Amino acid sequence: MPDTPAKVPGRRSTRRVNTPSNSDANQTRPELPTPEEPSPEIHDVWSRTAARYRVRAVVLLSVNVALYFGLCAFAYWLRTGVNFAPSQPHYWASFSQTFHTSRETTVSLGNFLTFPINVEEVPLQIGILGLLLAALVSIPILVSILYRFWACLPFLAGVAFLAMMPWLAITLTGSCILASVKPFRLQFRYASALVGLLLVLFYFYGAARTAAEPIASWPNPADRIKFLAPWLLATVASCSLMAFVLIIAKMVNYRPGAITPLLAINFALPMLLFEFYVGRDELHYRIIEHDFGPSSAYFAEQDVGDMFEAAVEIDWTSRQTPRPDFDVVRESNELWWSLQLDKTMGPINTAVVQHGLAATNKIDWFLRHYPQSRYAVNALYLKARALDMRVEQAALRNEKKIRFYDNFPGLASRRAWMMVVQNGPNSPMAAAALHRLALLDLQNGDARAAVEKLNTFIRRFSEPEPADPQQANQAPTGLGRAPADVTLGISMDRLQLEVRKLLAFIENNGDPLYGYEPLVEMMRADPKRVLYPANLENLKNKYPRAQSMDNIELALALTEPDALKRISSLEQCAANYPTGDAMPEILFRLGEAHRTLQDAAAARNYYDRVLTDYADSIWSAPAEDRVHLLAPLPAAAPAQTLP
Repeated sequence: MPDTPAKVPGRRSTRRVNTPSNSDANQTRPELPTPEEPSPEIHDVWSRTAARYRVRAVVLLSVNVALYFGLCAFAYWLRTGVNFAPSQPHYWASFSQTFHTSRETTVSLGNFLTFPINVEEVPLQIGILGLLLAALVSIPILVSILYRFWACLPFLAGVAFLAMMPWLAITLTGSCILASVKPFRLQFRYASALVGLLLVLFYFYGAARTAAEPIASWPNPADRIKFLAPWLLATVASCSLMAFVLIIAKMVNYRPGAITPLLAINFALPMLLFEFYVGRDELHYRIIEHDFGPSSAYFAEQDVGDMFEAAVEIDWTSRQTPRPDFDVVRESNELWWSLQLDKTMGPINTAVVQHGLAATNKIDWFLRHYPQSRYAVNALYLKARALDMRVEQAALRNEKKIRFYDNFPGLASRRAWMMVVQNGPNSPMAAAALHRLALLDLQNGDARAAVEKLNTFIRRFSEPEPADPQQANQAPTGLGRAPADVTLGISMDRLQLEVRKLLAFIENNGDPLYGYEPLVEMMRADPKRVLYPANLENLKNKYPRAQSMDNIELALALTEPDALKRISSLEQCAANYPTGDAMPEILFRLGEAHRTLQDAAAARNYYDRVLTDYADSIWSAPAEDRVHLLAPLPAAAPAQTLP
């Protein structure tokens, strides 16, 4: 019998003998652990399904939309000065105009570089516009890639309705589809972004061609490059921004929040550059200058000939038979149209007054908000000019054209002209203001004050001090801005002539019999009025032996619209007053009249007489300029020698 192991006392055996039983048979073996399922691929922000990621993505996307809406509002404000586009009274009309590609509107992207701030005058605007366009373009494409296509729809709506760029919004819609929607999107995200950017590049190309057409004939290549640089900068900045954002998104494994900080930076950067290096006053002044300045469309010459003829025809046909002669009706209508300008409630005059009031209110608002602006004196100049604006009666009667002029100052503008002199004493605007104030003093009968202002003009502006090298040229260099008065079109040469002419007129016509009364009354008569010739005739009858009679006769001769009749009157005036102080101007005007008739020889003869007989007069310089404009004399044939 085999040996069995001995049992150790006090110790229980731990050996278990497995014997089959019914209970063990009914028990099932535990299942082995299965391997975990692979996590879904993270390819955009919504790939993470956890609640905290979804909430964070929605919140940050809302922040992105709010910032982008602010960027769109800034883009529209930068072109119009309006903070919120839908707040305009004619918003939908302006919106619909952007779809008329053949119509120039103030909200078209082609005008972005020239209105209201011209990049030629403010070169730093190139960088601001480039960064702004880069942010407007790249952000929707990035959102479509990182948040899927539907998430970029609010951004596209902001471009269309807040930035008022519907064509850009349509282009960006196609770009976002190419960048994020199957089957167009690529595995390489940056390649998808560049493919989407291709449509925008075609859009930039068209906008650049539109902006470059007016400057294609400019001789300086540097000036032309200024109008192409914003599009190039926007393209390079868009590529760089998209690359940077996609790299960061890949590094953080597409967690929400990769795009928000960069959007905030791109939103703030153009605004800060504009605020600190250009200024809001630049924008508001440029809009004022566009609406009320020398290039204002409101003050452009208008041909109303067809309208006048239609009105005459209606008036003639409405008369009862027997009707008067058609020419009689036409002449009465001419007089009625002209006299409407003298009536306070006349339609044309009322429109001019209302426009001047709008200019005054807008400029006063600008001066209250930006009293230290470099354009404060410019704004005062435009205000005074708007107060002096009138419609030329003679042009309306003789040529059937509405033509504006502002060189006959009125009492309403006196305070504005004085403020121009006080705030910018050495500016070209002050030079124009001194001349206007001298005219107002003479109209008021104060010849001494007028002479004092004219002498002040001569002291300040006849021999100008050496200019600042930074403002020596009319165009800016580098990132500097052009001088503030460049766009006002003030001709100092013309002012010099007008000032010296008026000063000589006062000094040479202090009448021993009548004093300065003939001069004062002559200055009170507006040369652009229909009754101006009648006023001069009254002066001749009132002051028959006045020392200024030659000047009165000259002014009367210049009112003759026909060149031949004007020449006859001027020759008669020269024969009557051969030693008068007006003789140099009489000869010059005779030369001008013959030049109008294409009689170069006769014109040259009169100009030469001014240069030889009156070389020290103020008319010698313009006479010399006219001689240079005439065709050169034919060269004399060489003398033939006998064989």
